[in-house]
Amino acid sequence: SVLPGRPTYAVGAVTGPPSTPATTAPSNPATPTTSPAAPVQTPSRIVTDLVAARARAWNQEDPQLLALALAPNSPADKADRAALHSARQQGVDYQGLSFVPGQVSVTARDADRMTVVVPIRRSDYVVTVAASTRSQPADSRRVTLHLVKVGDHWRIHSWT
Repeated sequence: SVLPGRPTYAVGAVTGPPSTPATTAPSNPATPTTSPAAPVQTPSRIVTDLVAARARAWNQEDPQLLALALAPNSPADKADRAALHSARQQGVDYQGLSFVPGQVSVTARDADRMTVVVPIRRSDYVVTVAASTRSQPADSRRVTLHLVKVGDHWRIHSWT
């Protein structure tokens, strides 16, 4: 599958949460200054960052990195943690996995929730189990992502 958890051993470089630009003290305290605006988090940028974070977690086989992509205790989080745990127990290694989203269409949005429809291309990648290595071909699917705010950051709650 392109996004859904439980890879059939056939399963994205994280930028992580956006950083805020540093502010500098005014050279003349009597002159008011404004700090630079934080980068605008468009739905496209949000989705790109989230799917890249998810791929990084799989490539590094690090369930802690899933927190940069998935809402805690969400259906997506539970599925990916279980699948990643199973893969780690079986000694499965993923290399070169990435997800590249296409045009993001927002179908619903409020302050804490957003639903988007997006085609996602999963790269080809290599799966190694014990001494056996095989390549998985690239795949593309149209996915509906249900995003939620966790603190100040968007995370994937579920997908269909």
